[in-house]
Amino acid sequence: VFERAVDGLLGWEMHRRAGMAVTASEPSAVPGAVVVLRWGIRPLGLLIPCRVVYRVEEPDRQGFAYGTLPGHPVRGEELFVVRLRPDGEVRFAIAAFSLPASLMARLGGPAGRKVQAIFTDRYVRAMRRIAAGRPG
Repeated sequence: VFERAVDGLLGWEMHRRAGMAVTASEPSAVPGAVVVLRWGIRPLGLLIPCRVVYRVEEPDRQGFAYGTLPGHPVRGEELFVVRLRPDGEVRFAIAAFSLPASLMARLGGPAGRKVQAIFTDRYVRAMRRIAAGRPG
């Protein structure tokens, strides 16, 4: 379960299963990799460019953090970590901080925070499916 979850996270599968189109410079989340996520239908979809700033690589914790790039609606970072607890339970955690970076995000106020919450929920559901070995 831990290995499936880590593979799904690091290989961008979590983002795909959360409803994003993924264009990445690397097949997995490695420091320096650029990923451009798209939410919505071309050409109207929202582009979400990010760069992986670090990887978490410990025997019982794996994951990565990315920071936003110009063109992202907010400025900030997001960390995704899969953890294997001593009792064998697998946990997934997300930590994020951000500020509006675009006029649209500033005007959106609470709506922008709601969109972030929706995607956090989608990420969690995607990781549950990945960890359970269920198809997308």
